Formats: sequence, structure tokens, C-alpha cells
Amino acid sequence: METNQYFTQLKSQLSDYVEGRLQLLKLQSTDKIAVLVAGFSMGAVAAFCLFFVLLFASLAVGFQLSGYFQSSFLGFGAVAIFYLLLVLIILVFFRKTIQTVIVNKVIETLLEDEADEQPIKSNNHPN
Repeated sequence: METNQYFTQLKSQLSDYVEGRLQLLKLQSTDKIAVLVAGFSMGAVAAFCLFFVLLFASLAVGFQLSGYFQSSFLGFGAVAIFYLLLVLIILVFFRKTIQTVIVNKVIETLLEDEADEQPIKSNNHPN
């Protein structure tokens, strides 16, 4: 009878342990996703602000070139061709590099270990 009680208690403890580990996994996953979403949100806000800076700078350059060429079409067309060439260069030469950087950052964030943030002291090795 004592053995049966031991296994019942062991089963209960194992069940509690598994539930605790699953809860920990959920919390860690939630934390990682929150960090990723926050990072992407900050990137989106920065990109939004940068977009307006580039927009107004492009308008200024377009107007300046329009005065130089004496043609609005040529001035703003030159700016448009510049951006078209810039996009083509990025797509042709830097596409894989940009993808690799983004993928590596996501993987680094997801696999970041909390043990690195809080070192565990061992009693086996004297400090």
C-alpha cells in the first residue's frame, strides 16, 4: 500500500512539474514574441519618419532641379530615375544580405537565452 501511495504522489508531482514547464514555455514564448513585435514596431515608426524626411528632401531636390532644367518634368523625372536606380541596385546587389541580416536578428532574438542575462552561481567552483 505504501508503494501505491508513493507512485500516486510521484505522479502528482510529475504532473505539476509538466504543467509548470508548459506555463514557463508559454511565458517565454510570449516574451520573445513581444520583443520581436516591439522591435518591428520601432522599426516601422523609424521607417515612417524616414519616409517623410526623404519625401520632403526629394521634393526640395525636385524643385531645385526643375529650376535648373527649366522643366518640372525633367526635374522630378531625374529624382524619380535616381530612386528607381537605387531600388534596382539594392534589389540586385543587396537583397540576400538584407534578408540574411533580418533572419539572423529574428533567430538571435528567439534563441536568446535568459541564462546569459542572469548568471547562475555554482557551488562547485570557488570565485
